[in-house]
Amino acid sequence: MNVSKKQLDEAVLHNIITQIEADRLYDFLHVQSEDQPNFSFTHVLYYMGGLIAIGAMTLFMNLAWESFGGLGIVIISMVYMLIGMLLTNHFALKNIVIPAGICATFVVCITPLLIYGIQQRLGFRPSDNNYQEFHTTIKTHWLYMELGTLVVGILVAVKYKYPFLIMPIAFTLWYLSMDLTVILSGGDEDTALRSLVSLYSGLVMIGVAFWVDVKAHPKAD
Repeated sequence: MNVSKKQLDEAVLHNIITQIEADRLYDFLHVQSEDQPNFSFTHVLYYMGGLIAIGAMTLFMNLAWESFGGLGIVIISMVYMLIGMLLTNHFALKNIVIPAGICATFVVCITPLLIYGIQQRLGFRPSDNNYQEFHTTIKTHWLYMELGTLVVGILVAVKYKYPFLIMPIAFTLWYLSMDLTVILSGGDEDTALRSLVSLYSGLVMIGVAFWVDVKAHPKAD
């Protein structure tokens, strides 16, 4: 039930509550509503800004980043992750849930880039691969990036418990399922096999999500 300022003013006119109580109640309800996801202009801007930042550091990474070298990528990634965590804590302390969740998700999404930079710096990555291929090709050496992202994602999700954090975890699990398929099949990159693995992995994740949604129905999940 949505309560408007006009309704509270009418309650004051009928001597149900005082003007001070009406103002305090309206402020309280306004803050509470800001924490609930809805298709409002403000929330659309939140997610649009977050997705632009995430996309810039993941899907739209270009070959120019290779010029920074492994150490440069590590430093830049760590700076961005630090800023993301500081913003997450800032918003979390103010109980501004949606921006906090987006910033925490941003941190998790940068994790593969950080690990990629570490691999490049230590010489563990084949020289003929670049970060752009992480989202388009199946390679066994992506496994370290995926496992590291899962670890960071789970740790951040346990600490902050924001639902948007499940997005990069779900994508990483999907990538991991395809790379593991290649490893377990002895390097066979058959498209039909990967399609089946993606199909059943997706069904399992949908089933788990539905179970969590049912179990956590009385509260935020």
